[in-house]
Amino acid sequence: MTRKQYSPEMKMQIVKEAMETGNASIVARRHDVAPSLVARWTRCYKRYGTFYPQKDVPRSNGSSPDHKRMAQENEQLKKLLGEKDLEIAILADKIAAAQKWISLGYKVSLVLRIIGISRSTYYANLNHQPKPKQVKGVPALQGIGYLKAAVYQ
Repeated sequence: MTRKQYSPEMKMQIVKEAMETGNASIVARRHDVAPSLVARWTRCYKRYGTFYPQKDVPRSNGSSPDHKRMAQENEQLKKLLGEKDLEIAILADKIAAAQKWISLGYKVSLVLRIIGISRSTYYANLNHQPKPKQVKGVPALQGIGYLKAAVYQ
């Protein structure tokens, strides 16, 4: 079962009638619309100057030029993200291979030149561990407990 769609002109006519008469129920019966819907349209029109609350903007069917442009941009960004993830995985494999050969006694500069990564990249990613998040000097998980304790005291 599909929802009934009302044009903005129809909504405006119904809202004007409801505001003039001051009775949404009578206007709703006259136009065969639910009274709560007429009341909602009227309330939203008075508050926002439109029939939709700020979070409930009418949806497009996806055929607008902006929607198509955004969809294309979204696809491009997905491809770029996939490429970057692949580059990171390849770099991690190269660094692991370099560590293996260096641990066997080969010179760092020789191994890195053969593998094809710079020394700065190697040392920047060597044993790279992300730092834990901190909230004002307190580790994040402890910070959450700290914040809860502060709020509920």
